[in-house]
Amino acid sequence: MPVQIQGDVVPEYTPVITIADTGEVLTEAQLYDTTLALANRIEFVRTLVPAASTTPEAFATCRDDFFGALWDEAGGTLSADLLWRTESTNSPAVASIGGEPRRPGQLVCSIPPDGTFFMGFGAPTDGPFGALTFRRVSFVLAVTDDPANLATNAGAGLKADWSVPNGGDDCIQLFYSKALLPNWRLLVRRATVQTVTDLGVPVVDGEFVTCQFIKNGNDIDVELNGSIVHTVVSGSGPTGNLNFGFYAASSVADTEVLQVNLDLVDILTAISTGSRAD
Repeated sequence: MPVQIQGDVVPEYTPVITIADTGEVLTEAQLYDTTLALANRIEFVRTLVPAASTTPEAFATCRDDFFGALWDEAGGTLSADLLWRTESTNSPAVASIGGEPRRPGQLVCSIPPDGTFFMGFGAPTDGPFGALTFRRVSFVLAVTDDPANLATNAGAGLKADWSVPNGGDDCIQLFYSKALLPNWRLLVRRATVQTVTDLGVPVVDGEFVTCQFIKNGNDIDVELNGSIVHTVVSGSGPTGNLNFGFYAASSVADTEVLQVNLDLVDILTAISTGSRAD
């Protein structure tokens, strides 16, 4: 007799899906495990799609493709698809370009020697995204640096404070450092305890890299160009409320312009109280 299992379905990302092996006798338990894993994934996706979710107020999304941008350096604001707050030194040049079909819309940041540019949502220590409740952070960027520079750096990710390069007390960010080439690095801070990980993916001058931080239970998978290159395990990642931040910086030791192109920022998060209607 058929058995109904809809009561067992939960909206979570089930990382493992098993099926019966070739020649193995198919059992009810195997059918149950496979079907439930698939149903959990389907329900997980459905709850995050506004047109399909029964509780669209329980999550938030933000996306900026930088099809246009106007930077008010004196006022500390960048008007792109979204409104960003900024801080800077030594007058960097920041503007949008149309890009090309593969990477439409780009924010181009040209940093002079001993210059900096920081941006994020709201005040530097505002925390719209929870370390436990965010679901996915995606961004695409490219670094074009001069061989003469010695200490240029840039990075993006979730931070307790977007106005400082290390992200404050808590953060998870992908970063470029001329002093730490040849590879992209991951910076994780948890209550000021800092870990830097070599991700093993080379920085190619002028070539875009796509980075995603994806929640997998309480772990965070770090994905570069479609491949998971590192996992920040539960208990080792940032805590508390975080903001999204991007920065590019040059030191007094650098003599040439650093250019960083930001192509996309896309964030999906759950509402930590369960619903904005609470």
